[in-house]
Amino acid sequence: SPLRDVYKRQGWTCHATGVLSAADSVAGLDLSVWPPQGAVSVPIDDVYERLAASGLVYGPVFQGMCNAWRRGDEVFADVRLPEEFTADSGFVMHPALLDAVLHAGALADRAVPDAEDETVQLPFSWSGVSVYGAGASELRVRLTVPAPERMSWELADGSG
Repeated sequence: SPLRDVYKRQGWTCHATGVLSAADSVAGLDLSVWPPQGAVSVPIDDVYERLAASGLVYGPVFQGMCNAWRRGDEVFADVRLPEEFTADSGFVMHPALLDAVLHAGALADRAVPDAEDETVQLPFSWSGVSVYGAGASELRVRLTVPAPERMSWELADGSG
């Protein structure tokens, strides 16, 4: 493909390809009420220290999770880019913002290891990815764990 030719000329490695199509909305996703009704605040003060103890050390740019809540098996989080970065950086989603979205997984019951199990799970395989907007600097995140070894993230901008 032409994109792969650009990668080769510039010495880049293509790790993924995809197809984007236009859509107006996400069926069933409504994150306009925030925090969600019935969700209980979860302290996140030590989440990056726990991740670092597991071997995942994040610099300040990538520590974008600001607030979190739980409702049953669901995890909700606010993530945002540091002020010195802008969402209008040429990315559909700034890499630091996407990485912060994934940190909500650290709050799922089995994501951060306990003292006996030092295994850290990272998302390396993606499916069912759809993008309906671009340029957000803040996101609302809903995380569910539909099956062992699987996590599902739904994201919305500040208006839900």
